[in-house]
Amino acid sequence: FLSSPGRTGGLFTRLKKPMKKLLSTVLIVLTVFEIFIPYQTSMTTYPSNMLYAHTNTVESFKETIKEKDDNFYRMELTEFALLNPSSIYDYYGITSFSSMNYETVSYLQKQLGISSNGQNSNQYLLQTPIYNMMTSLNYILDTGSFVKINKNNFTEIFEEDDVKGYESNYKTN
Repeated sequence: FLSSPGRTGGLFTRLKKPMKKLLSTVLIVLTVFEIFIPYQTSMTTYPSNMLYAHTNTVESFKETIKEKDDNFYRMELTEFALLNPSSIYDYYGITSFSSMNYETVSYLQKQLGISSNGQNSNQYLLQTPIYNMMTSLNYILDTGSFVKINKNNFTEIFEEDDVKGYESNYKTN
């Protein structure tokens, strides 16, 4: 476009020398500006101590589960500040974000009602007992978020500070 060869030449080759100089200067200034000047985004940021605030509680909850259940299970947090809580806290979960996620799996999760972009991320929000049984999601750790746990679907089995752990009433194993 700017310098494409051809019978008439590109736009850059057809410009007069002062205009070429001006265009070059503007492009350089914009490039430098883009590289060195930070810009604001609409992303929410959290202090790092908040992101890992529940590490001890999650470990305690996992120990409580281990005492009563040695089968395969998944668990989830009701905390939505993290995109990969299962990786951070070392448990099997559904919420994930990775460029390595299979698009078809994310799309399937989206079709099943999970909050997903259909490409590389899934975020578990409380689901139906059928979905929880399909995915072996047997435990929820409520970290004091805005989510209301349905007492018909879950039984409280853990409490530490203001965090409560629940077991599904419809476990698959």
